[in-house]
Amino acid sequence: MVDIVRKTEAASKVAVYICGTLLIMTSFLVCFEVIARKLLHYSLQGTDELTGYAMAFTIAWGSGYALFSRSHIRVDVVYVLLSKRLRAVLDVIALFVFGAVIVVLCRYSVQLLLESWEYGSKSLTPMRTPLVIPQSIWFGGMMFFLICIIVLFLKTAQSLIAGDIATVRRLAGAKSISEEVEEETRQVLSKSQHGQSEGTAS
Repeated sequence: MVDIVRKTEAASKVAVYICGTLLIMTSFLVCFEVIARKLLHYSLQGTDELTGYAMAFTIAWGSGYALFSRSHIRVDVVYVLLSKRLRAVLDVIALFVFGAVIVVLCRYSVQLLLESWEYGSKSLTPMRTPLVIPQSIWFGGMMFFLICIIVLFLKTAQSLIAGDIATVRRLAGAKSISEEVEEETRQVLSKSQHGQSEGTAS
């Protein structure tokens, strides 16, 4: 089970790098559109549509990595006051409920996708994009997110039954303030060391 968790997390990292690259490309596209409209009086006629697709793809395919890195927003006012075991139980329940919500979302997503395929629906824009294309990519991302939730739920449930509260917390628990500070500090130090190495090389 540990190997499956690691492979799924690795796949989510690949997906989030692709999403990041897509957002960077989208930002360049928007910059070109703005400059072209201002200086050349020219428009690509579809930038807003493409950026919308990029955002949808990024949310769907990037949610898995956010899950593994425990980056989803959580309200933990009462959570932090509970015992470690009760917090672990709530973490597992939260994953189950989260998964149930995504199952419902996937159900209606595939229904919309099949309707777009059946009727040959196209976007109401100059690009006239067949909606089945972006909807398929988005649906694929939601299904991958669901797989991430299922894998994490099974592992945390297994750990909870075995009494391994530390693993449940590490995989699904809300980050403490000290953990967030440590993570931010580590990122700052990493960037600083990277900058120093580049300066030395030059």
